[in-house]
Amino acid sequence: MRRLALAALATLAALTHAPAAHADGTYFAMGFGPGEVSDELGGYVHDTFHGRFALGHRAGNLAIEGYLAPESDTDMDNPYGYEALRLGVDARYVLPVRSGVQVYVRGGLSKTSATLSSYGDGRYASRDYEGRGVDGGAGVQLRGKVRALGFLYWPLFFVPAGPKVDAAIFIDHGVEFDRLHAVTGPERSIDARFTRLTIGFQVGGDF
Repeated sequence: MRRLALAALATLAALTHAPAAHADGTYFAMGFGPGEVSDELGGYVHDTFHGRFALGHRAGNLAIEGYLAPESDTDMDNPYGYEALRLGVDARYVLPVRSGVQVYVRGGLSKTSATLSSYGDGRYASRDYEGRGVDGGAGVQLRGKVRALGFLYWPLFFVPAGPKVDAAIFIDHGVEFDRLHAVTGPERSIDARFTRLTIGFQVGGDF
């Protein structure tokens, strides 16, 4: 995480001096952040931490993004545990605000496989769930061209040599609603609402 933070800061510094790039191309995105759980699942799990790994393509102001997102609970004192993996597709509409600065709104569908576990009196029990969800969110990104070698070792962002790629740092706030159905144990369904903050970066061709 420390290396990721240093790379993000270096990329941010480089982007502030980078010209705006074209708005078409394929890109990779990676981000991490905290989440809060409410609705029925919130009675068992309160706080989570998630990652998001996505591959997208942008044409003009519209981008389509497929992603994989692992998530787990973070409260070590909670007798319940939660682990999940989401697969989904988002569409986002990107609006330039000024040179190198863009805002966007997004929405999409996802499929989740999750395990809800419990600990107590020396006993461990778990139940698997699967379900579908709908999500939406908004974010802001700072983008431009940076040295590609900087992603291998962050000081190389500032070396005036080597190929350049388009890159962006983003911060995203989103909400997701899931309906999870038990696939092990007595049949049962749980409604869940997730509120997430994601901070990460994108890199690729012009996007």
